[in-house]
Amino acid sequence: NGQKMSKSKGNIHYVDTLMNAGYSPVEVRFFLTYGHYRKTLNYSSNRMAHTVVKLKDFKKLARIMSHRAAVTSEADEQTFQAADRLFTDRMDNDLDVQGAFDGVHALMAKMDAGNAKPEQAAGMIKALKKMDEVLQVIF
Repeated sequence: NGQKMSKSKGNIHYVDTLMNAGYSPVEVRFFLTYGHYRKTLNYSSNRMAHTVVKLKDFKKLARIMSHRAAVTSEADEQTFQAADRLFTDRMDNDLDVQGAFDGVHALMAKMDAGNAKPEQAAGMIKALKKMDEVLQVIF
């Protein structure tokens, strides 16, 4: 609507307000970093809910991968490299957090987390842990 955020207009949303609405600090952080830093961040309850669903689905796949990986000490290097390269390339492209996150999410979904080979799952978990050093929203 082109309206600037203003305390007097009552359209500023504080973190504690979002937390009181049931969102965790991790979910708020993810919402704030998921968009591109050069673009205006427009909050809506719909957009917030949609972003949180993305994060929850991602974390669900990561948990499934983690369980699959728990039965091996070997991490498939190809899987690790593919996920790490995808994440790094998008982040190196002007901090495209959304592209990096969505790309790795699609890669995990394509791997069929529940049926992934344990070594591939371990490779993905290795990449996710490295990714989470930056995002701090996965584990």
